[in-house]
Amino acid sequence: METQVSEHTGDPRKNHCVLKRLANAGRLATIGGGTGCRVASDALRIRKERGMENTLEQITNRPLSIDGPMTRLFRAAGVHDFVGAARHILKLPYGRIVDRNTFWLVLEEGRGTCTTKHALLAELAREQDIDVQLMLAIYEMSERNTPGVGRVLTTYGLTYIPEAHCYLRYMGGRLDVTGVPSGAEPIGRFLHEEPISIDQIGAYKNDLHQRFLRDWIVRTEAVKGMSLEKVWCIRGECIAALGAGEYAKP
Repeated sequence: METQVSEHTGDPRKNHCVLKRLANAGRLATIGGGTGCRVASDALRIRKERGMENTLEQITNRPLSIDGPMTRLFRAAGVHDFVGAARHILKLPYGRIVDRNTFWLVLEEGRGTCTTKHALLAELAREQDIDVQLMLAIYEMSERNTPGVGRVLTTYGLTYIPEAHCYLRYMGGRLDVTGVPSGAEPIGRFLHEEPISIDQIGAYKNDLHQRFLRDWIVRTEAVKGMSLEKVWCIRGECIAALGAGEYAKP
């Protein structure tokens, strides 16, 4: 069944503005005041491998009882609780949608990146008054923790490249529904982390990432002398490789 946000808002062109106002006015609540069981940080990393379905069961589940645009989209997809929504997004293959600012298209197009998947789940959580925070981080992307990028990195004499990553902070831990292939190492540490609002997943995210890359180019012998544009293209090749590899498999 094809679902359209315009059915819920009346005007699809206005819907993004509505969501941005909601994100700015309501903001996603910061962690610390939530209810439910306390879950260890590492236990909240959800991955596509054996045993991770049990991790979802540790999350305090909530029915989608409060009406809202994202809630209607999930209900139309046959999802009626928050854990079910997280599981549904987790199982979707990795891939870019037409426009990440219209992140609700993750459900219609049946794919998403770490940015759009977590923006969607964060907005659903906001509608349901679930205490989560959308996070933006930078990590050392390598073949070990992101299978599929190794061939591209090797071509340019690199073992890693700094990459931006989005996830949710929930009950003090990391909730990541990107969908990582079996065998991938978890991201051990982040070089930078900060909370963001949903309206910062576009230009702000790119600007932060590129500022970080500029500093990295200066400090790293393997890329010293390369232009930011060249490094950004290498990064783009890595993301394209993910979209064509294991990450793209449901």
